[in-house]
Amino acid sequence: EGDRQACKVIKGSRWLLLRSKRNIESQDDRIRLYDLLEANRNLMKVYVLKEDMKQLWDFRYPKAAKRFWKDWYRRAMQSGIEPLRRFAKRLKPTYQASWPTAAIGCTPVSWKGSTTRSR
Repeated sequence: EGDRQACKVIKGSRWLLLRSKRNIESQDDRIRLYDLLEANRNLMKVYVLKEDMKQLWDFRYPKAAKRFWKDWYRRAMQSGIEPLRRFAKRLKPTYQASWPTAAIGCTPVSWKGSTTRSR
């Protein structure tokens, strides 16, 4: 029964999880998101990594982007969440091929296609 209730809460809050943290304006929604993430450790790990990945496009220097990517990838692989590990493994070859582009704030089509297919 507890798992069913947890699934309902997560399903009902899916749009909150998909929105960018900075775009959640309502205090009630922020509290719901916090409570949801607090109640589910794996969900929190995935959410934090999702939000962190957005920073990748802000780097101006390839070396900084590469360092950030390696740290993100390490955290994803150590998360213990198999779907997240598979996602990171799928991104690795595509991202490594686009270091310079990623580092100047562009989103290569191949990168975007790779992330879209994994949803």
